[in-house]
Amino acid sequence: MTVKTTTKAGEQTYNSLANREVFLAPPEAQYQSFQKLWDDASAQRSRSEEHVINLRDAVVLPGTDEQPERLTLLRGDVEFKAKLTNYSYKQIARVAGVPLQMVERLKPDTRAKVINELMPRGDDRVAQVLLENTGGDQEVRAFTGSQYSRLWDADVCAELDRWLAGSGWEPAKPTFRYAGDDSNAPRALSRTDRSSFMFFMKNGDPGDDFGGLHRGLAVWNSEIGDRMFGWTSFLFRDICGNLLIWGMREQTIKQVVHRKGIIKGFDEFRADCVELSGAVTDEEFSFIQRAAEVEFAPDVERAEQRLNKFGLTREASKKAVELSQSVLGTGDLSVWGVTNGITAYANTLQHGYDRIEYQKKAGEVLTEAMAG
Repeated sequence: MTVKTTTKAGEQTYNSLANREVFLAPPEAQYQSFQKLWDDASAQRSRSEEHVINLRDAVVLPGTDEQPERLTLLRGDVEFKAKLTNYSYKQIARVAGVPLQMVERLKPDTRAKVINELMPRGDDRVAQVLLENTGGDQEVRAFTGSQYSRLWDADVCAELDRWLAGSGWEPAKPTFRYAGDDSNAPRALSRTDRSSFMFFMKNGDPGDDFGGLHRGLAVWNSEIGDRMFGWTSFLFRDICGNLLIWGMREQTIKQVVHRKGIIKGFDEFRADCVELSGAVTDEEFSFIQRAAEVEFAPDVERAEQRLNKFGLTREASKKAVELSQSVLGTGDLSVWGVTNGITAYANTLQHGYDRIEYQKKAGEVLTEAMAG
């Protein structure tokens, strides 16, 4: 798996990322609500079917005034026809090795004949077909090679919702130069028949200590092979009314091709979302739950003695155990309870260096006590 990473720094004026992706999309592809975009992506996925076919079983039928061009497919002994979109027709032409410039110049019956003649028909030549049921008819959304690996927009949305939506992030909107009700301000969300784009920003007031910078995350994907799956994280100063991003800094772009490595690429995307959210992962939460159930020592005296062995002074051990009782309010001497006692003790120390040392020591106690 290869995740292509690009880092950009010091961009001085603005970046047209959101403006290009959102405002150049047709109005029906622009969204005010992340939930609505997610719902639409999920609904389209439920209407879709994925099939692996042998190319010898695929025949293109020419279009007429009454009918668009169609693809005839054999699925076992059953033959069915599905409408071709402009994009899926071009994908079929590429598989057949017919230049797109030629396809656009030929008459419908001629280009269908050319594609059918040139389509590779060997026993081992297969393709993946993505069909969508559209009110009784079927439509070919995508015609891709055997190595293609699809990533659904709904799965991307689910990760964004899980890690960012509940952690102070929201779909990006103008932070200046927008006149009118803020609730009606455009959101940097779009989804067309070919691709999706979502730009989230950390909500709330930016920190003055950092020059008024916001943190942003933009994500793009295509379910049909029109573009790579990618995301970019960055700091930015403001977004104007037409979604131009001003003062972008520290931009890192990651992209991965829709091949078998897409799964590992998606895992890296998830890890980046977790880091941005600051949320506790399922694995971390499970570890904490276990630490709250594992006994550190059967009584106060032996808890203090065990902390001495971990390198805490007698005074620090005594205070930490005392605070573990008051912090949790239950008097338990679990690994998690005693660890909290150490961090509570660290917070009472006057010097920052000492506090950091004992906070680190709390982490060491937690890890080593759970290890054995």
